[in-house]
Amino acid sequence: MSVVFGIFRRDDKSIDPKEAKAFAQACAWWEPDALEYALQGSLLLGQATLYNTPQSHYEHLPLRQEGYIAAIDARIDNREELALSLELPNKPLSQIGDGTFILAAYKKWGEACVDKLQGDFTFVIWDETQKALFCAKDFIGTRPFYYYADETYVIFSSDLRGMHVHPKVPKTLREASIVNYLVYGFLSELDKTFFEGVKRLEGGCRMRIDTTSLNIERYWHPNRIKKIDLPNKQAYATELRRLLEDAVKARMRTAYNVSAHLSGGLDSSPICVLAARELAKEGKRLDAYVWQHPPHPDEDPMHHEIRYPELLAKQEKMRLHYSHLDAEMIYRGMQRDSLFFDGEMQLWYEEEYRPLYQASGVRTVLSGWGGDELATQHAYAFYAETFRRGEWGYLWRALRARWQREGGGVKSLLKLIYFKILVPQLPNSWYCKLPKVHCKRPNFSHIAPHLRPLAETIEAQRNHVFSRNTSPTLADDTRRAWENGHLQSRLESWALQGKRWKVEYAYPLLDRRLVELALSIPARYMIADGFDRSVYREAVSDLLPKEIIWGIHKSEPRRWEKVGNIQKELYRKIIEDTEEAEENFSFSPAAFKETNCFTLGYLHRSKTAF
Repeated sequence: MSVVFGIFRRDDKSIDPKEAKAFAQACAWWEPDALEYALQGSLLLGQATLYNTPQSHYEHLPLRQEGYIAAIDARIDNREELALSLELPNKPLSQIGDGTFILAAYKKWGEACVDKLQGDFTFVIWDETQKALFCAKDFIGTRPFYYYADETYVIFSSDLRGMHVHPKVPKTLREASIVNYLVYGFLSELDKTFFEGVKRLEGGCRMRIDTTSLNIERYWHPNRIKKIDLPNKQAYATELRRLLEDAVKARMRTAYNVSAHLSGGLDSSPICVLAARELAKEGKRLDAYVWQHPPHPDEDPMHHEIRYPELLAKQEKMRLHYSHLDAEMIYRGMQRDSLFFDGEMQLWYEEEYRPLYQASGVRTVLSGWGGDELATQHAYAFYAETFRRGEWGYLWRALRARWQREGGGVKSLLKLIYFKILVPQLPNSWYCKLPKVHCKRPNFSHIAPHLRPLAETIEAQRNHVFSRNTSPTLADDTRRAWENGHLQSRLESWALQGKRWKVEYAYPLLDRRLVELALSIPARYMIADGFDRSVYREAVSDLLPKEIIWGIHKSEPRRWEKVGNIQKELYRKIIEDTEEAEENFSFSPAAFKETNCFTLGYLHRSKTAF
């Protein structure tokens, strides 16, 4: 990702050139390909640019046009469509950068431009006529944007580490955010950071700032989309496939190399197949990175965690890369990165892979992540919603098919009825108190007594959406997954962490057009013959071996056993240099045993460095 940054003095006083230069250099700590900024009286607007698309080399950001300055981190996917409506420079589209499209879209449609743009973006535009800043993020929030505002200053950046250097930006840690992180493992508060007074702009939001006001408006929400009505299930599958192919191809528009993650599951596998075939047209092979250690000679080669990636690699002539992750790698990452600046969700397998990406000239890594929450969701609330609609015959046929696929038996049937139909009808706050529901009992002994009531309140309000048995309708399940904070935290964390290595993660299954189509699929098409993701399976059925289409996908005992062993070793390394306690949080050996070692360890290292 590139970093957009700026300062706006609302009191109309000029910004000192030394202040501007120091702030720009602070936001470029990661050695970008280019660093430029515009200083115009009370406004500083700049960009530390990472080149990626072929067109990025033709564009000097921030853009300066009469009456406008624009700092833009983006990949716009509907360029040809936009070109038919916008006033663009008189030269080939292949030489026009994505920033030029965004500024032209703003000049034509104003703040409504965000609904015309497809792709990943964060941008800030200074509108001289209105004496205002317009800031926006794409619908899902693939890139971060932070800001601090008071009566005289507005300071913003998509890199919190650089922004934090400015003397006006608050340095006080927000204890409520730390407690929230310890309860959830990420920040569930979508607009908060770990610092008092420093906020995040959420995905699907736009913000307008002038000398007296700051207004934020949500322009996208999964429950407010215009549904796409197609005649039948096959039509949805055909369109889903077309959009998936477009989404993969759009994210491969780069002047550098492309790699991908491969698990062998239904999300990453089609993406890798499509990417491998695109590269094959150029005589290239796809490097696919697996979050698994190399198979051991004593292991069963037919185990799905080993077999599925190998099957696909052979089918598409991919080069497979296995992980050698260990506790030492994770510990080095904890010492280097900060929970407060580099994102709260560390996916430690990338600790080994990011330097490899950089060494091989890779700047785009395709990921199948995000599908479960939206585009390829499992329709967990299907049975509860069908029950609510009174579609008894359809419900019984679907329930019976799943019951038979899972082996039959009275106990199995009663379990399905209880968890899939009855439990979702009850209030979310009851979930952990219900019979047969086993919620891990929280232990807050590592949190100071005066903060424990806050932890208990956060725990009581926990969004149990990831239990997958708590939403009465599909729309409610989608809304709760969207509002949970998990999506935003992981997207922002990976964007921040990849920047150091000049790597951008791209998510075809989080393409807006694909997501909106998937959310339009009627419930009756989502489950068939006891299998979920029915439309999606049909859409990709000719890409994958049948044993992957209909096989095991969510069970990863082999990987998690290895993670457990790594965590034990990491625990030993952390407690060797851990302070027993501080005023508000205990980092004693006992505390690490009672909590997630990764979560508390990352917090400890970050607070020690801070």
